[in-house]
Amino acid sequence: MNIFNYSILRPTQPDFYSAWSRRKIYELSNHLENVLSTVIDKKVLFDNNNDNAVDLSVPEIATANDYYPFGMLMPGRTLSTEDYRFGFNGQENLDDIKGVGKTVDFGSRSYDSRIGKWLRVDAYFNKYANLSPYSSFENNPIVVMDLNGDTTVYFSQSGKHLFTSIDKLPTAVTIVSDKYLKVFAIGLHSSFKNKTQNDNFKNLQSRSLGKTFDINAFRSFYNSNTIVGVDNISPQSKTGFNDPGYFNESRSYIYEKNNLLRPGNNVAKGFIDWVSAYPEKEEGIGEITGKAHTHPNEGENGGIGPYEFGPSPDDLDHKWVNDVIVGSKNIYFYGKNNTEFGIDKSTLKPIKDENK
Repeated sequence: MNIFNYSILRPTQPDFYSAWSRRKIYELSNHLENVLSTVIDKKVLFDNNNDNAVDLSVPEIATANDYYPFGMLMPGRTLSTEDYRFGFNGQENLDDIKGVGKTVDFGSRSYDSRIGKWLRVDAYFNKYANLSPYSSFENNPIVVMDLNGDTTVYFSQSGKHLFTSIDKLPTAVTIVSDKYLKVFAIGLHSSFKNKTQNDNFKNLQSRSLGKTFDINAFRSFYNSNTIVGVDNISPQSKTGFNDPGYFNESRSYIYEKNNLLRPGNNVAKGFIDWVSAYPEKEEGIGEITGKAHTHPNEGENGGIGPYEFGPSPDDLDHKWVNDVIVGSKNIYFYGKNNTEFGIDKSTLKPIKDENK
């Protein structure tokens, strides 16, 4: 079915064969939350043999959109209505500023989809010296998305997803300590009652109940230090059995300062998974609490065993307190006190066990 040809969903006698309420709109989106189409709860009914009985009913398509990588609508591939204002990354369009789909409201800042730039300086630009303060999605829009500008995703130490807030703090994952789970649950219940679950101060309090990882810093660590190539496969093995592995990983220590965990500036590049080569330790940027390394070949065809997705057996044998793997698609968290779990690097949604 060509969803861009609206007329094919119309019966020949719409007044007689239509049953509708238009009370609900359902979004059909992709992995970046881009709203590709919406359908309403209006049923279009068909009588194929003219016996006054319904033979087929289909939902009515209200909108349909295709996007260029940075979010600009493709000409000729758009069916839209002023009644529905959401699209790229699932955010609200500000059509009254520059036209349909050209300006997008991300909550903490607005975005111009034609030039792929924010319309104001990133509030945290001083933390990411390698990026322009106006650049969007780390210049990688088919992988990275921005949830309302900033968000916090909460997990338990057992890897259970607890809550995702839409706040204006730097995008982060917080692993809530087991001893504070009840405190977190009571606070979350209270915040929903008072409608403060997305409040900055409330989320700063919630972040203090565990370890908080600066997601943008880990994304930048991967993007700045990735050595790409499935040909970077080595037959070497510390076991002597020629087990294969990749030697294109990059590694850094994780430093904690002001309750925020980030990878260091010093990075060791070009090592195989089981070679625990790390750079020189840095002074003045916080306490070392863990290790971070990359898995550039994650999910590619020909990926081999444990090197394809999450931590390898050797990673799990040499855990620190807080360890992180940043892959091409996902970010994995594990450590001495945490059960292994992962999130999609672009949407920040938890990933299922079968992806490990």
